[in-house]
Amino acid sequence: MPNSAVSDITVSAIDNDPVNLTIISSTAASMLSMSLAHPFEVIKIGQQLSFGDYGFGLKHSKLLYYSSGLSALNAAIVSKNILRFPLYNHIIKFLERDNSFFDHHKYHHHLSSLTNASAHNILTAGAITGFLESCLYIPFENLKSRMVGNSILLSERQQGVHLSNSPYMVERRDLYTNKQPLKTKSIMLHYRASPSINFFTAFREICQTDGLKGFFRGTIPTAAKFSCNSIINFGVYTVINERLLIGSRPEGSTYNPISLALLTTLSCSSMIILITQPLDFIKTRTQSNRFGPFYYDSLTDCIRKIVAEEKVSALYKGWGPRFMKVNILNFGIHLGLYSYLETAINLN
Repeated sequence: MPNSAVSDITVSAIDNDPVNLTIISSTAASMLSMSLAHPFEVIKIGQQLSFGDYGFGLKHSKLLYYSSGLSALNAAIVSKNILRFPLYNHIIKFLERDNSFFDHHKYHHHLSSLTNASAHNILTAGAITGFLESCLYIPFENLKSRMVGNSILLSERQQGVHLSNSPYMVERRDLYTNKQPLKTKSIMLHYRASPSINFFTAFREICQTDGLKGFFRGTIPTAAKFSCNSIINFGVYTVINERLLIGSRPEGSTYNPISLALLTTLSCSSMIILITQPLDFIKTRTQSNRFGPFYYDSLTDCIRKIVAEEKVSALYKGWGPRFMKVNILNFGIHLGLYSYLETAINLN
């Protein structure tokens, strides 16, 4: 089917629907996928918080703990997906504003129309979109990290074990706490004695112990990770969308959204883990209330200490469960996108 025909059909499909079906389908798929993938996120964080010989081998005593932090991520997903595709589209259109192709074909809404943009602009738009997403996402990420960290602490206490910190780490944490004003110290000790995985309690804990800055720990590695993820996801999506869905598709033929979602997922996930796992590890360490400000003085100090004390290979801790999580998440997102695109094309 010619590109212009696809664009006209899709623009009509979207314009006739008051709600953008792309956003609805990807958000619904993302939330379902996140719910299925979140236990891997909890396991990943546990592995990344292990230090030296104190490895994370803990199995949570309650299944509820494997869902800790999920409410924060689902709230972030809704906010992020509302902005992601419209934002990416507008950035691409802005970067390609001097390209007469867009004026001629009137590609204003359809994601696949943007495959005609230059590779440079696709990467740039992906990076900008990822960065802006991260600014919205970072507070929720810190909430999630606090809730997951608290679930690990609760599970350790209930099982009578302590696997995630070395004695030296605990000593540094206590020194940091004792330097705080009496009121702040009292609040810190209260939440340490009674950790909670409740969304609102964790929110209040961060407000009272760290203030506003507590919601923006790990900003640099998180923004860098999201930008890389966005470049990879949009880049692979664009290539597959152009080459397999439109460019080489015989008129009247159909494709299997599940197969395409699987192909895109495996391609994206492998690249994401290889490139961004060190960023994810550093993000977890800087956001955690087990390490955070009392052990790492800065981002560079965090990297230096990790390499010196745990070797470079430590940067890939937790890659296994993260690979599983990313595959589940990306499959849901891409399946929603491709299913929607197939519906739009079939309207012809």
